[in-house]
Amino acid sequence: MIIHEKIFAEISFRNGTRIKLAEKEIVSASVRRQCCPDSNFEIGGVYSASLSMTASVSGTNSYNIRGAKIVLSTKYGNEENFQPMGTFWVTQASRISGDLYSLTAQDAVGWLETSSFNCSEDDKKMFENLTRYIGETYNQSPGTIQVWCWRIAIETCNALLSRTFGENLLTWEDYNTAVNGRYTNDWNFEAVSGDIRNLLLTCSVRNASGQTNSPRELLHYLAELAGGFIYAKENGNLTLGQFGQAEFGQAEIFLHEIEMNSCETAEYQLQNILVLLRACGHEDSTFTTIADTVLQTPFRIQIDSNPFLDGFTETAGNGYFTDYEARYGNGLYPFKEGLYYFHHRKDDEGALTSDRCAFRPFHCRVHKQERFHLGQRVKLALGEDNPVLSTITSIKWTFRGGWELACAGEDSRTMADALQRSKADKALTDVKLRYESLLSKIPGGGV
Repeated sequence: MIIHEKIFAEISFRNGTRIKLAEKEIVSASVRRQCCPDSNFEIGGVYSASLSMTASVSGTNSYNIRGAKIVLSTKYGNEENFQPMGTFWVTQASRISGDLYSLTAQDAVGWLETSSFNCSEDDKKMFENLTRYIGETYNQSPGTIQVWCWRIAIETCNALLSRTFGENLLTWEDYNTAVNGRYTNDWNFEAVSGDIRNLLLTCSVRNASGQTNSPRELLHYLAELAGGFIYAKENGNLTLGQFGQAEFGQAEIFLHEIEMNSCETAEYQLQNILVLLRACGHEDSTFTTIADTVLQTPFRIQIDSNPFLDGFTETAGNGYFTDYEARYGNGLYPFKEGLYYFHHRKDDEGALTSDRCAFRPFHCRVHKQERFHLGQRVKLALGEDNPVLSTITSIKWTFRGGWELACAGEDSRTMADALQRSKADKALTDVKLRYESLLSKIPGGGV
């Protein structure tokens, strides 16, 4: 299939100069996004998108291009207007010849790795324990997962960046509940008392609970409780993503739209068999068996040392923890249930719907004038009686070259899965078990 596509970019330099790049000046461009590692499926991903571009940029040099901001837009032949492909900051620039440069850039997620290296002495004290700073600043007003994301990305990280670079580099876009329904663990499944359904969190400031100096790591803790991921949208805004969001619908790809010999699909789907949560001496889990060992392979969700789940337990979740404990027998029950059904959608009242997404590992190269999104459900109509249903966890767009789509995952039923466990993994497990054993022997649990 011939792809009719136009491209446009604008580069903003630190001195305020802006250069517009027309199609004739852009030799090649590609953008890669992901919400999971390449090798396996996970929740809680916070990955930056990367741009690779070769373009003619006049009146500058590689030193000045590095750090510049690129806003990229494209338009397919069946579209009326240019659509954003992302906002990126150049991390590498090298001159090929004359005004021709090879550029590598990252989107706004890269700024979440801000460290004390770029900050003043006063700010460095904060970064010595960002978890403690966040907790002591905001714990007087418990918030939902999305509220905490906004506090960390905008009120904290953005404020630090603005003091260093003189501008607010990050913007946040709320998850659209009117269109997509509730995200995982925004609300509980059932009201506990009256109309109270929100799951409000505080952040644990204990030294043993998820201490970090990275805003990105704190957002990972929140994303895993939300059963999703955090990423920068094509318009440049940071946001919370979910698997199977209604606003993206289900993409349908036919055999003639797939590049020859580029498509591979697994015969099995990933099946969540375990959700295990540990927080401040409390533990709750649910386990299910594989119904069909030929068509299903297991994956597990285990959350431990999460400062927000610990904070929910320590402060009794603003009174909710004890209510849940009295009603369900365990205060962590609503989070456990939410994560067990993370790939099911909820309506705007918080009730589960029949809508769900499947995770069947695949990868293919698609030549189609259509835009694809992280977390989007996809149907591969390959001419089989049963089409392949899956969810997109990795995307690579290439200018006039189509898309590379994939769903991460691997077969954990093989012996290789056990062999891949390194000596460091085994040593870490041994240390944790010894620590928990010693802690249990201390009166009061070591508190």
